[in-house]
Amino acid sequence: MKIPLDYYRILGIPMQASEEQLHQAHADRSLQLPRLEYSEVAIAARKSLLDLAYEVLSDPQKKAEYDLQFLELPPEEAKVDVEDEASSPKTDDSKIVPAPNPPWLDIPGERFIGALLIFQELGAYDRVIEFGYPFLNSLERQGTETLKALKSDVLLTLALANLEVSREQWQKGEYENAAASGIRGLALLEPEKLFFSVRDEISTELYKLRPYRILELVSLSEERAEERRKGLTLLQEMLQERGGIDGKGDDRSGLDIDDCLRFIQQIRVYLTAQEQQELFEVEAKRPSAVAKYLAIYALIARGFAHKQPELIVRATILLEELSKRQDVHLEQAACYLLLGQTEKASLALEGSHEEEAIEFIRQQSQGEPDLLRGLCAYEERWLQTEVFSYFRDLKDQKVSLKDYFADSEVQTYLEQLPLEESQSEASRENDEQQTTGETMAAKTRARRQSSLQGQRISKTGSHYDEPQSLTKNYSGRTATLPLAPTSSRYERGAVNFKESAEETQEISRERVVVTGFRQPPQETSRRRRKRSSPPNGYIQVPQRSSHRKGKSRAALKRRRLLVGIVALLGLGASGLALNNWFQESRSPLAALTGEQLAIGLANPPLAIPPAGAQVIPAVAEVLTHQGAEEVIQNWLSSKSQAFGDRHQVESLDKILTGALLSQWRDRAQKLKISKDYWQYQHELQVKSLKTDTQKPDRATVEASVRETAKYYQNSQINAGRSYDEKLQVRYELVRQGNIWLIQAIQVIN
Repeated sequence: MKIPLDYYRILGIPMQASEEQLHQAHADRSLQLPRLEYSEVAIAARKSLLDLAYEVLSDPQKKAEYDLQFLELPPEEAKVDVEDEASSPKTDDSKIVPAPNPPWLDIPGERFIGALLIFQELGAYDRVIEFGYPFLNSLERQGTETLKALKSDVLLTLALANLEVSREQWQKGEYENAAASGIRGLALLEPEKLFFSVRDEISTELYKLRPYRILELVSLSEERAEERRKGLTLLQEMLQERGGIDGKGDDRSGLDIDDCLRFIQQIRVYLTAQEQQELFEVEAKRPSAVAKYLAIYALIARGFAHKQPELIVRATILLEELSKRQDVHLEQAACYLLLGQTEKASLALEGSHEEEAIEFIRQQSQGEPDLLRGLCAYEERWLQTEVFSYFRDLKDQKVSLKDYFADSEVQTYLEQLPLEESQSEASRENDEQQTTGETMAAKTRARRQSSLQGQRISKTGSHYDEPQSLTKNYSGRTATLPLAPTSSRYERGAVNFKESAEETQEISRERVVVTGFRQPPQETSRRRRKRSSPPNGYIQVPQRSSHRKGKSRAALKRRRLLVGIVALLGLGASGLALNNWFQESRSPLAALTGEQLAIGLANPPLAIPPAGAQVIPAVAEVLTHQGAEEVIQNWLSSKSQAFGDRHQVESLDKILTGALLSQWRDRAQKLKISKDYWQYQHELQVKSLKTDTQKPDRATVEASVRETAKYYQNSQINAGRSYDEKLQVRYELVRQGNIWLIQAIQVIN
């Protein structure tokens, strides 16, 4: 079988190489054995090609004949096209032209695996794939028993070639192509159950590649729906293996919990609101607090953008679950505002510990009798900057509370919601608890009232201070938006509530009408009405008495009042301040904030195997005398860098290991703090190298080292500490991966 290979490439030398270089190259290549997984037959085939190349090139006569052939193209490639004859320079023999490519060798079948190994060592992985697959097919069709025995070696070579191609594509940012190459390599070995360690190596890299694939796929345009769905599927598989976004499972990606959180935050901008809702609602059931936050944001975003308040109701349920352990009062206030439940929104604000947000809302509400104006200003900007900006389909959409509340379907849904003043069936069974019980929310309200409202109202003769309220009269009905209470003695159960419009109109403007936590009317306490549940699962009152209808109209008027306030809001002057505040404020997604994980289509964060990495592992490589000298020389260079004027302490990590590394790092750090430094000059001569065939990962090197050291203190040389010595030193070397490191140094004399 002919392949594009020549004897010079086999030995890795140029045509001008001397006889000594030729001999050294043959010796070095013979010592470099392929991976341990290869059979003796494959190793022998490779060795025979090395010997053949050396035999030809070491004989002057054979070399001269080969060189003449090396510079001549095969006849079919040397023909000159008729069209080019007029412009081509004439020669005595037009068929003798310099070869633009190496000549081809005719390799017999039993040596072909050796040629594939040499291609592999040269980094010509495309050649391995180009010639390896046809050779594999020929083995199965017509190969002899001897050739069929090479099948496992050919499979291994092709798998490793695909792995290296995958690494090259990974480096180029072609993540899906890289995954496809790795999967092809894995598919060669899995059916035969061969080479478990190699399969594990390929699988490990595929797992590390998965976050990159997810990012690449979900960032595609929405027209490429099938590929984007594949990215979401990979994400779901990854989260399933981790046990959730903040789970402790191992998905073998190399991302710890913090990295995974930042990765999720990073890819959110490529997902639509619906995709995020579907993904994070499922993840929230694990349970996962982070997933609940993300699901809440998706529900709020979709509910507002598509004017579907039923989704916002679902968000309030998740917020209620989180509120037992997290401060989500601001989010709850935002949801209640979008549901037209202004009293609940005010109460939620009172429980918030977000001092900066509350202060901002108060500033925006200056001159107003309540905090509603500031809350509207806060929410509109919050939706624009903190919510919509994380959804690819909403980031360019303009937020308008006015348009939201003006929508007829939104108004119809809000009218059907239970009155915000009504109490649960369970609490209604205990009137005494309704009128005198102080809930936990009331306690929180009393604790935080001063941060929400600075004004105090003078006492009216009762045993508590009454808060002001914004009271509007519509056709004989009074709608009240309460202010935050201003007295720590305020008790929600002690506030008087008057139901009829006539009695309300008689109340002085200095009295307060508070609609929260009222006593139910006598008719309700005597006869509990039966309620039906609509399809969405939330309570709806299908039939109201005239008494309830009056209250419904009042609630509707309050919601219309809210629309009016939203319409009158002037956000232009406060826009810049809002933007600046949102840049500095703390989001409830604190677990996802901070430095973003640098997974990018151009800048990957994980260690990617270098392109063209050697397939031959160091574990099978023999440490030579020259290699030992390079290790010691690296140590002396690293020492000069770490203790020099630039104090590059990290250079020690590349050559030392274990306790020795800790000792020398401590010395270098102390010198760095003192701002003193050394200047070294070294002369090195390796005397001996000892290795143990039973422990190929360990070696002992003895060397003669002359060290000339000048100590600089305050930028002046200190002659007393400077020296020039010649030492005999013993170095204990250990191999870690494919790198030799020094684990012990002993001065002999």
